[in-house]
Amino acid sequence: MSIDTDKVIKERGYHYGIPADFFEQLSLVWTGLMKQKLEPGQKISKEECVAMFVCMKGLRAFNNSTHLDSWVDAAGYADIGHVLGEMKIEKSKTRDQQLLKDAEEKQEGNSLYLD
Repeated sequence: MSIDTDKVIKERGYHYGIPADFFEQLSLVWTGLMKQKLEPGQKISKEECVAMFVCMKGLRAFNNSTHLDSWVDAAGYADIGHVLGEMKIEKSKTRDQQLLKDAEEKQEGNSLYLD
C-alpha cells in the first residue's frame, strides 16, 4: 500500500489547520521558547519545525515500527516540507527576478527610484 499524503494532509488539516499556517505559528512558539538559546534575531523557521516533526515521527517509528500511523505522519510531514521548500524557492526566484528588473530599469534611467 502506498501512502496518499495529500489525503493525510487534508484529513489532518481539518483538525489542525492549514499546514503552512500551523508551522508558521509553531515557529513563533518554538522561537519564543528557545529565545535564551538562540542568537539575537535568530528564529526557528517553519521548514525547520517540519523537519523536527519528521525526526520525531521517525524516532517513534524506530521505537515501534508496527505502529503504522507514525510512518503515515512522517510521510505527510515530509510532503509538507517539500511543498514549503518549493514555495520558498519560488518566492526567492520571484524576488531575485524583481531585483534584476529594478537594477536594469535603474541603469536604463527608467526607474522610479530617485538618486
